[in-house]
Amino acid sequence: MGVTQICGPGRVLYDSGGWTVAATGRLVLVAVVVKTGGGSWDSLKCPYVLPVGMRPPVTWQAACSTQNAGSVTGVLTANTDGTITVSNQGGSGSGDFRRGSLCFVATA
Repeated sequence: MGVTQICGPGRVLYDSGGWTVAATGRLVLVAVVVKTGGGSWDSLKCPYVLPVGMRPPVTWQAACSTQNAGSVTGVLTANTDGTITVSNQGGSGSGDFRRGSLCFVATA
């Protein structure tokens, strides 16, 4: 039985406008510091789309903290089609910065 190496030299795939996407081997890290707006379901889409081979095998989500410390409804999502979004999940009123990160092993 062998062990598949999932890490190797790291590289930044995208770094602009509060979005950072990096990879080391098949391990992908997404970090954000963005504003979504104050509406209940406001969202923001990353201009960068993960290429085939660097996408998650299932939709991957992580919570975002909000700068005002009063809203905990933000979520960072990496989708199987390569899109990445930050969205408000129903609580309105906070247009402050949302910060979050997620990490996953990409499909080969």
